[in-house]
Amino acid sequence: MNIILIDLSQSISKNLGIKTIGLAPKVGEWIELNHEKTSAIYEILTIVHRTDNTPEVYIRYLGQLPDLLKQRFQAGQSFSLEQWDQCFN
Repeated sequence: MNIILIDLSQSISKNLGIKTIGLAPKVGEWIELNHEKTSAIYEILTIVHRTDNTPEVYIRYLGQLPDLLKQRFQAGQSFSLEQWDQCFN
């Protein structure tokens, strides 16, 4: 599926062009985009379904995945980072 990505992270929005993804995006989901040897996580803010069947997906930058996971699953929460590690190790 082709989508048009528009980054709203800055005061002036930036069209990131057409990207191909495997699944239809949903508001609130995170997507990973590669930027010069690193990858960044963006949150999907809204989707505009255009008449030409190429949706515009408005996103905002969240950060790097490891940092985001540490923030979300800190010790003391119901699902800790240690439990997350056990799921994959």
